[in-house]
Amino acid sequence: MQKIHREEPCRICQSREGTLLALIDYWNLQTSNLVKCDSCRLSQLDPMLSIENQEVGCEAYFYKEQIEISPKEQKRNMIRNFRRGVVFGYSLKLKNICPQNILEFGPGSGYFLEGIKFVFPTVKITVVDVVQAVLDFNKHEHGYNTIKSLADDFKVETEGVYDLIIARDIIEHVSDVGRMIVNVKKLLCVGGFSFPNPKWT
Repeated sequence: MQKIHREEPCRICQSREGTLLALIDYWNLQTSNLVKCDSCRLSQLDPMLSIENQEVGCEAYFYKEQIEISPKEQKRNMIRNFRRGVVFGYSLKLKNICPQNILEFGPGSGYFLEGIKFVFPTVKITVVDVVQAVLDFNKHEHGYNTIKSLADDFKVETEGVYDLIIARDIIEHVSDVGRMIVNVKKLLCVGGFSFPNPKWT
């Protein structure tokens, strides 16, 4: 393993020393080193992806999945996600957690949230994604409030709004995890809960 001096400091501890793990080509848009920080051990890209490249890459990934996954398999995935949402909702209920206002980063088809809504029918739901087609689908199919943004570039205008924030399977795609955590903390109301990945609970 090759030790390197990073172009950008670690987003968590600000160290510039790291170990080169791999060279990453992100959708032919940007090439970066994958570096493990010698201080905090976080692995991240160096340099980080630009916001523009993240947006283009996320959209490319969305359309790639739409092309490669058959409509029948997409429907199965929606049913699976709905069931997972129901199970997650009941697990919240068992812990006496009854959300009224949910925010999800990267909602996909929105059916995980529909499962939660099955358990908590009056819950208000807002979804955040960088891909407009995902937001349009969630608005049209489920009636969710939508916000176009990256999780780590999200502009917090009103603090303490949500009592449950969900980020399933997106943290590995976030350039600035530290900024995302700060945003989540600002957005949560007092006594609110955040689940970086509900399947871990």
